[in-house]
Amino acid sequence: MRTWLENGRAGLVQSALRTLRSNIVHNRSGLPPFRLAQVAEQIVCGIEAFATSGDVAAVRTLGERLAEQGLGLRSLLTVLRTITQEVATHAPTGQLEELADLLIEGAASFEVHDVVRQRDEMQAAAERAARAREGELRQVIEELSTPIMPIHDRVLVVPLVGSIDDARAAQITENLLHAVVQRKARIILMDVTGVPAIDANVAARLTHTARAVQLIGAQAVLVGVRPELATVLVDAGVDLAGLRTLADLRGGIEWALGQQGLVVVARSGTGRTHGD
Repeated sequence: MRTWLENGRAGLVQSALRTLRSNIVHNRSGLPPFRLAQVAEQIVCGIEAFATSGDVAAVRTLGERLAEQGLGLRSLLTVLRTITQEVATHAPTGQLEELADLLIEGAASFEVHDVVRQRDEMQAAAERAARAREGELRQVIEELSTPIMPIHDRVLVVPLVGSIDDARAAQITENLLHAVVQRKARIILMDVTGVPAIDANVAARLTHTARAVQLIGAQAVLVGVRPELATVLVDAGVDLAGLRTLADLRGGIEWALGQQGLVVVARSGTGRTHGD
């Protein structure tokens, strides 16, 4: 076989190349047509090396390298059949079969690992997308759970609804401070009517937020202070010095407008409104 390969090598390369070109659709996009001649040369070189040394590992590695370049298994099988027909009368059948098996084993091993790699990459990408989406949804929920509404020039209302833990209290404080600076607000009405349960910890968080607002030049007012909240604040010894509290949001709005030089008056047929 070695002698025949030396004499018929060029013809074998051309035969392999023709077969590769006729099976180009079975290759991956990473193997462009202009590289098929190089692939054909590699296959024939591998046959020569195996005929000379019988190096099993080298042939298996060649199969992996061919698959890595983009040679598809179906295309490789077709080329091997063509080569087998070409050299069948010049080489032992067992040697050809072993060569083909080793090349296919190497190519298949690469494809298996490549599929696993692609699966892992897709899974990682899906997990990243899910985390990003989860973060976006969490942000939307946080924004919806703590809306900040301007009701008049430099007056903001923050209706608080639901339970308030440390994480949410921090988010409320951050959002509120940002809104105060952005809108140049001077009065913040923090409406706690919708907070179902207020204990000493929640009261401390609310007063902490109010103090933070005051530090940047605005005045925070707790509105919707129910009797049970007043009791909690007193029993917990929460320091309310300088912090105004009002019974309901309506009273808070009237007070805030009054601070702006406005008053609420009754207008026939339209209910209450405000004016100079």
